[in-house]
Amino acid sequence: MTASPPGREIDRIDDRLKATGAATYSADHQAENTAYACVVTSAIGL
Repeated sequence: MTASPPGREIDRIDDRLKATGAATYSADHQAENTAYACVVTSAIGL
């Protein structure tokens, strides 16, 4: 990444995709055989 002086326009490849909602993000992809877990704690102490 190169630095540019303040106020200078820079070209962005994904600006149109993001503005129109057509961009894909990492959360948009589903991995195969994904396992989910949840931690459950007891409300009754021993």
